[in-house]
Amino acid sequence: MSTTASRRGNHIQTYTGRHFWPLDPDPDQIDIVDIAHALSHICRFGGHVKKFYSVGQHCILASTIPKSKIDQLRALLHDASEAYIGDIVSPLKTGPGYSYIRNAEERLHEAISKRFKLGENFLNIKVKEADLKMLLAEARDLMGGPSWMERYKDVIPFNQKIEPWTPANVKSLYLGRFEELTR
Repeated sequence: MSTTASRRGNHIQTYTGRHFWPLDPDPDQIDIVDIAHALSHICRFGGHVKKFYSVGQHCILASTIPKSKIDQLRALLHDASEAYIGDIVSPLKTGPGYSYIRNAEERLHEAISKRFKLGENFLNIKVKEADLKMLLAEARDLMGGPSWMERYKDVIPFNQKIEPWTPANVKSLYLGRFEELTR
């Protein structure tokens, strides 16, 4: 770990009281309680949903889709970077000139993968498929089926109706799911 004086960027204080540098993440400073707490309070789609729906709930539900336990854990943690940089809407991550955001997110993914021993193939095809199935179900149930869904007409959405949970429930269920998958 580098010294505080040599760290890149500024730090945030996490829920558990850690000083965390999102632009210079230290895997040893990543805490599942910080992740569960933050993701349970961050709204998907930049808040543009009919009811508050957390990134944490999205991750819990996504973790039920892959078949293997390691891919379930990867799906649970696939948006863990957002605990430290927030939910950045996709057009900002994919647009030209936004490499700064993508690079910060990639560094966080690497640190999270290292911290939880998720391997080099952390965000693999199974995790991306689960994420897309959730995206389509969320858009259907929480946004009224926006027109962009038509691009994915060949993808079968998550098969359950999405009913938002409270942040307290999400945090508890997220930590429980993590415990179940890391036993």
